[in-house]
Amino acid sequence: IRDQWHTMTRTGKARRLLQHIGEPFVALHPEDARRHRIGDGQLASVENRHGAIVMRARLTTDQRPGELFVPMHWSSPFSARARMGALVQATTDPLSGQPESKFSRVRVAPCAVRWQGFLITRERRDDPRCFYWSYSPLPQGHLFELAGRDDPDRARRRLAALISEPGDADDLHWLEMQDPYIGHFRQAAVRNGRLMGVLFIHPKGDLPGRDWLIEMLQRNALEDMERRALLSGEAPDGGAESGPVVCACFQVGESAIRARIEAGDGSVEALGKSLRCGTNCGSCIPELKHILAG
Repeated sequence: IRDQWHTMTRTGKARRLLQHIGEPFVALHPEDARRHRIGDGQLASVENRHGAIVMRARLTTDQRPGELFVPMHWSSPFSARARMGALVQATTDPLSGQPESKFSRVRVAPCAVRWQGFLITRERRDDPRCFYWSYSPLPQGHLFELAGRDDPDRARRRLAALISEPGDADDLHWLEMQDPYIGHFRQAAVRNGRLMGVLFIHPKGDLPGRDWLIEMLQRNALEDMERRALLSGEAPDGGAESGPVVCACFQVGESAIRARIEAGDGSVEALGKSLRCGTNCGSCIPELKHILAG
């Protein structure tokens, strides 16, 4: 993909480069998705006789019917079940030894889970012990996208412990919203006015965006309105999410780009003048053209 290189041993350390695409995915044509009953954004399993991976489905007509695309970059430090090499057959070039990683026969199917969620923390203490997770570094913290097949209340207790060390748990003030009947939980931990972490879990993955909570993690002190809004996951003033970062150079999100298009910016050049996107390295220009065409 655009902002990563091989198995992310170097590019994965650059937080900005994971703001564009922060989670592994499997791209498939909508016709294939309908045939296999896979919805956009749903977790899907891709497997063959060599192994199996689990990724977020991305439906796009850019993908040819009958074929799947899976990025090669995510390895075990960044995701629990996204190592594409697990599916590659043991066929190598006789001289270089390079594997035939661009072609493998696979099966794709919806992946059933009992809950989905996300965890945002200041410190990365351990990897989540759940069926699915993917990891992205943040400017002052860490983000895990999560899903599990175990009891959501049990998962909530285990995952909330990743926000704090056992010795400092008494110093935290917890804000909580719980509905054990359906398995919906939201928790936020605050210490001395600073947000230390949040954990959101929902049985159907009906969750707010992450942008505002990530912004709150960077604050030295929360205002009263911000503190009261933590469990909603949304800014108290109703501010919109910035959306996925399209331009990594100038941190321009998709929402801002679409707003400028609605305001009359009808070309890449016009967007560059308004937002500066596409005016530095130029790697986001193809995506800007795609958004304009849509």
